[in-house]
Amino acid sequence: MTFSIQLSVPQDENGYIDRQCPECGMYFKIKPGTGLKENRNCKCPYCEYESEIGSFITKEQLDYFESIVRKEAFEKIIKPGLKKIEEYLKSLEKKNKE
Repeated sequence: MTFSIQLSVPQDENGYIDRQCPECGMYFKIKPGTGLKENRNCKCPYCEYESEIGSFITKEQLDYFESIVRKEAFEKIIKPGLKKIEEYLKSLEKKNKE
């Protein structure tokens, strides 16, 4: 079974997104939509490390995304599976009583 979730990085009150350089570890902020549209890279303003924008995600953002995915997986996969098991066990119990 597969499912998809659309996630977006939370912005601060001024529309900025936190980023953390995977090379030097420094935090900085970017404002979406202010760069070149064809450029999918991000560049650290401190050490000038450049890489794909997804590699600049912060630990807090990753934890946030993981919590959403876990909740959605529980609701869409685990919970329905448990319900089916419960129904199956009830049907077995009913058959054993007959």
